Amino acid sequence: MADWYYMKDGQKCGPVDTAALKHLAETGEFQPEDMIRREGMPNWVPASQEKGLFEGGVLTAPAGQGPAATPITPLMAQHLLATRPWVLFLSILAFIGCGLLVAAGLGMIAVGGLSLGGGGDFFTRGRPLPWIVQGVTYLAMALVMGGLYAAPAWLLCSYAAAIKRYRYSGRSGDMEAALRIQKSFWKFV
Repeated sequence: MADWYYMKDGQKCGPVDTAALKHLAETGEFQPEDMIRREGMPNWVPASQEKGLFEGGVLTAPAGQGPAATPITPLMAQHLLATRPWVLFLSILAFIGCGLLVAAGLGMIAVGGLSLGGGGDFFTRGRPLPWIVQGVTYLAMALVMGGLYAAPAWLLCSYAAAIKRYRYSGRSGDMEAALRIQKSFWKFV
């Protein structure tokens, strides 16, 4: 049996024999994109290039983390990982939107408050009270709307974090957690 070395979290591990390397692949502790090398090979190569290591390119769920027959293909994992930047971007946009809603309400109150002492200006035309009432009303609505936007923003942020956990662990349980959060997001929306 060949002595294999593999990279895990940036650390060189091994040597292990072929059976041990295959066991690492079957349990999900080792992924097709992880790099491997055996004695006599000049360079590190992706584990997916070693025939028989990942049977048909399909990983099965590790023991105790879902049904053993649940396949997680590298393409599935790749597509899930590709969504993370967009999910994080949309989450950030939603949080910014919440902040802008609240800032607009506070701005309306401020315009009305500033005009109380100065006798009015172009915006208030000497009537600060309607601006303050509008500002308080808008601020109350903004807090309600912000709350409605903040919940899905938080779910998207949690979904992105779960995708990141899956990226570093490669365990099907982490993928299931990410998909559970995604389901919660769609139920809320």
